[in-house]
Amino acid sequence: METPKEKVIDLLSQINNEEITPEIWDNASKGSKEDLKRKVYIIIDEVIENLEGLCISHLGTYLNPKISYWQEVKTELNKL
Repeated sequence: METPKEKVIDLLSQINNEEITPEIWDNASKGSKEDLKRKVYIIIDEVIENLEGLCISHLGTYLNPKISYWQEVKTELNKL
């Protein structure tokens, strides 16, 4: 499994249709970075929302460790 930081880079690269290297990221305009990050936030929020829906049953709710992983991915995205 990818680390949260690796997952962020993977998602950014997939949305960009090109590998995001540190050099590419550093040379990108602020607007391009914010647009790309906004798109990845949407994906992460959708994943978390869908996982949360799976954590409810007739027995109550439980914590899904995958939610924690995706929250860490979101934290890594915030650091960029």
